[in-house]
This record gives sequence, C-alpha cells and structure tokens, in this order.
Amino acid sequence: MKRDEVAAFAARYDPDPPHSRQVERLSLLLFDALAPLHALGEGARAVLSSAALLHDIGWVGGVQGHHKRSCQMVMEDTALPFGREERTLVALVARYHRRALPARKHPLFAALSPEDRARVSALAAILRVADGLDVGHAGAVADLACTVGEEAVTVALTPCGPVDAEVRAAEKKGDLFRAIYRRDLVVRPREQNEQV
Repeated sequence: MKRDEVAAFAARYDPDPPHSRQVERLSLLLFDALAPLHALGEGARAVLSSAALLHDIGWVGGVQGHHKRSCQMVMEDTALPFGREERTLVALVARYHRRALPARKHPLFAALSPEDRARVSALAAILRVADGLDVGHAGAVADLACTVGEEAVTVALTPCGPVDAEVRAAEKKGDLFRAIYRRDLVVRPREQNEQV
C-alpha cells in the first residue's frame, strides 16, 4: 500500500514519526469535516496524507529551512511511490506546512496549473492547522469536530491533556486557512457536555 511505503520512507528521516502520524490523522479529520468547503476528492486526500507524513523529513538537515528541505527531498527521491504530478503536489503541500504562504514567486508553485495551485493551497491550509494542533509533539488532541458556518469554522478539540499551546498554534497557523476558505478559524477545547 502506498501509504505504508510513504510512512516507511518518512521514518528513515523524520526525528519524530509519532508527531507526523498525529498530524496526518488530524489533517484527514479536518479534510473530511471540511469537504463541503473544499469539494476535493480522494486523490487530494491521499496527497494530504502523504504530505503530512513527509512534512518534517527535512529535519534531517536541521530545523532551519526544514520545510524547504522536505520539499526538495520529496521531489528528488525516486524511492517514493509517486508519479510526477502527485510528487509535485505532495512536495509543495509539505513545503507550505510552515513559514511562507504559497506564492507565484516560488518557481515550483508557479509552474502548476491554476487548479493545482488552488489544490495545493487548500491542502496546505489544512496541514498548517493540523501541525499547530500537535505543536507540543505530545498527541494532546484525541479527536476533533468542525462546525462550518457562513463566517467561521469552529474546531472543537477533545483533549487528552492540556491543549492551550495547541489552540494558540493552530489559530496562528490558520493564516492560510482564513485566506483560502474565507472564514475565520476558531479553535477551542470541547465543552464537557458537548457532543462530538
């Protein structure tokens, strides 16, 4: 299975595979909950899964610029089970998990079709939020539920530990989400009697 191959590749370079698996899990929960907004299919979901598993492989060269290194490694390593188009999408979604937002001044992004640029941006927006939801690399979020409104998306977290840092990080990393989905992003712990 492709996911297993990607996870095995990631484990060779990623200093914290449990974090990347948690980010993958949270990314896919967000992707599924936000389907009415993004209208992307299973192919995009697979790209997001792979990008989440691979987003931190660039740490092999240190924290500085690791997002760019992750992109470069995905683009260059033929051991990964991707065709050219999928490889580029996965690489760019992984690259945009932090720091700079997708921009046409980045040659690899600029070379994409308008549809693929929109797809990368929509997926990277989700990945950034999911990465923020595990900022402490502690797996503090057990589950989440999204409420999609006209003006805001509310992400209610089921915590298995303190999540103050995760809430702050997800909201901070929600910059691309707000731009792409044209809604505010509200992240909060689930109320004690709230159904998820």
